[in-house]
Amino acid sequence: MNKYKHQLLYSAVFPLAMCVYVSSKLLNEFKTLGTWKIAALVAGGTIFLLMAIAPIVTHFYINKRNTQK
Repeated sequence: MNKYKHQLLYSAVFPLAMCVYVSSKLLNEFKTLGTWKIAALVAGGTIFLLMAIAPIVTHFYINKRNTQK
């Protein structure tokens, strides 16, 4: 079971790091970016955030489902 917890952690690390990177880019260059670039950064950050949350939610859903049987 520990192997799966490590896989869960690793699958969430990259999207979270990208989310931090995108948000820092957005905050640092807010005044120089155009509207479309800001919208693209927000959309990209949202996608990476969802990619980070999905494996965690799936893990807890599978655990809950397995304990109910």
